[in-house]
Amino acid sequence: MPGGPLTGDPTPTDQRTETQITVLVVDDDRAMRELTTEWLERHRDVLTVVDEPNAAAGLERLETNRIDCVVSDYEMPAADGIEFLRQVRARDDSVPFVLYTGRGSEAVASEAIAAGVTAYVQKSSGSEHYELLANRICNAVAKTRAERRVEHERDRFRTLFDRLSQPVAEVAYVDETPIVRGVNEAFEQRFGYDADTVVGDSLDAYIVPEAYRTEAEAINEHVRSGGSLEARSVTRKTADGTREFLLQNAVYDDGTGGFAIYTDVTERRERRRTLERQRELFRRTQEIADVGAWQYDVETGASILTDEALAIHGLDPSADLTPEQSLDFYHPADRPEIREAFERAQEAGESYDLECRLIDADGDERWIRTRGDPQMDGDSVTRVRGTIQDVTERTRRQRALRRQNERLDRFVDTVSHDLRSPLNVARGRLGEIGDGHPAVADTAAFAAVERAHERMASLLTDMRRLARGGAPVVDPEPVVLSAVARESWRVVETADADLTVAIDDECTIRADESRLKQVFENLFRNAVEHGAPDVTVRVESHEGGFAVEDDGTGIPATDQESVLEPGYTTAEAGTGFGLRIVEAAVEAHGWSLDVLAGNDGGARIEVHDVECGASGG
Repeated sequence: MPGGPLTGDPTPTDQRTETQITVLVVDDDRAMRELTTEWLERHRDVLTVVDEPNAAAGLERLETNRIDCVVSDYEMPAADGIEFLRQVRARDDSVPFVLYTGRGSEAVASEAIAAGVTAYVQKSSGSEHYELLANRICNAVAKTRAERRVEHERDRFRTLFDRLSQPVAEVAYVDETPIVRGVNEAFEQRFGYDADTVVGDSLDAYIVPEAYRTEAEAINEHVRSGGSLEARSVTRKTADGTREFLLQNAVYDDGTGGFAIYTDVTERRERRRTLERQRELFRRTQEIADVGAWQYDVETGASILTDEALAIHGLDPSADLTPEQSLDFYHPADRPEIREAFERAQEAGESYDLECRLIDADGDERWIRTRGDPQMDGDSVTRVRGTIQDVTERTRRQRALRRQNERLDRFVDTVSHDLRSPLNVARGRLGEIGDGHPAVADTAAFAAVERAHERMASLLTDMRRLARGGAPVVDPEPVVLSAVARESWRVVETADADLTVAIDDECTIRADESRLKQVFENLFRNAVEHGAPDVTVRVESHEGGFAVEDDGTGIPATDQESVLEPGYTTAEAGTGFGLRIVEAAVEAHGWSLDVLAGNDGGARIEVHDVECGASGG
């Protein structure tokens, strides 16, 4: 059991645990319905059963409840189990459907299979068929959920692949030739070849000039042997002539192919956010390619590990490692969780994806990500395959960042407290003077001292926000962008200003919600303070991020760079830290910021490198 699941992170659509299963039992025999319900719920804690007497009622239940699996009798009035199955498949072709009947025949089974049944269980007088039914339900739901997770991760990766502004080609080697499996839109635009034209053909035949064929062959050989290219300068042919590129790649672990990523450096105009999206693609593709793999045969007990998987355990390629021996490498505190997950994979067909500690052969502790994916033959798990990846450095960086942020918070709190105490004393004394000497309180000098105290208090508040806003974001969570914008508007004094949010309510990004609110609050406050009392503020999405724009007085073109400098302000009572706080919080997320003129004469602040729809890991 030396690793864990190849599927992506689960994305449940409700608040139930991933293991909880709701079953709909449809049977016109009331006694049989009640007996089936009682047995399933009593002997399987993860099962919750609802029941209906006929197909019509069953369809209504499917419309109003989330059902994970349907169990139906065959012989029922109005519509039998096969007709019910067809009606269910017309609405949802993915929900598992188990035909549970007392009438067993090859004709019925054949018709059920043709209609898309998931499993076929025959009723009998003993309790054994209930156990079989429960197993079929659990295995079918586990398989369906695993397939949905895989499909979700594929969709996320495909979205990243398609949206990347750098040209990317996915290739697979066939007889030493890189055959194109897919290209993104940026590849079509830069090289001038449609995907329909190049997919299925040799990539080199289209983009490698004749004079560089030998060099390309050497690169292919290097890649097929598992080698990577950090940034190699190459000359490649486009429909408009040759251009200079930096070639980078992410290689499949077995050398059968990978991703070729091209950065056009002909004019040396690489943009910052393009580079950051490219790094994200590398991170995703390396997670797919650069990991150790393993397989365990459930029937024979034989296991196979790749050299990389053995190396993570601190073993050389000639070592033998059984599942039980592999378990001994895990930290004692993490061992029960690994054992339980591996056993569920074998017995219930459940995939797993865990991060835990491993003590290698040299006694060094590592953090690893371990995955396991059951392989099914009918209703039985025949083998478990998975991957194992060393994530020690990433885990250590995250912990170090947390400690750094905690120390920074304590420092900021201490300094703020130490400065506010004498400031509060000074303001209090000034108030006493004003109360005791009205003539003095009416002087311009007294008013100037009051304004100075107020400005010092504002500066302390903004400097505290700036210090905290710049600390790197360690654990971003999925947040709904439009909801955060609206919540932030409600806490800002906006007078007669109006807010328009032109962002899809389904747009979800990964962020520290508190600091994202800090971004919006400061941008809203700036728009209101520097614009007219009835200014209109608009929040909208754009390719690669979001923007906040107003129709106020705007920012002069000569000042659009200096507005981000600490202390810059055009407001008499301003501290000049508002936009700098915004920039610090934006950069802490790994995003970037541009200050532009708005479409209606006001200011427009654009935040880039933010991927809408990022809900997973």
